[in-house]
Amino acid sequence: MSFAGTVFDMIQRSEANRAAVRSRREKAAYMRKMYIGDARRRGMLAEKPVAPEELAKIKEEIRQSIRRERRRTLWLTWTIGTAAAGITVGGLVFLLGRVGIF
Repeated sequence: MSFAGTVFDMIQRSEANRAAVRSRREKAAYMRKMYIGDARRRGMLAEKPVAPEELAKIKEEIRQSIRRERRRTLWLTWTIGTAAAGITVGGLVFLLGRVGIF
């Protein structure tokens, strides 16, 4: 009894895997060239030079936008939570009143 068939099968699978990896790498390189390389040539993804003052202004606008969003989320959460608590307490008072405890 020999294990030659098993070894041969392992060698074939290794070759097939290497070919698949090679194919995927070539496809990835092609896609990279098509989208990233071409876009840079046209200037779509190229970095634009920005003055330091303008960059500081942009960063501050982003920070203010984030602060506004956080405040809005906090206010909304607080409002919904308070309303839910009020509804819960009101419902309990109503139910306990119907039972005769209050």
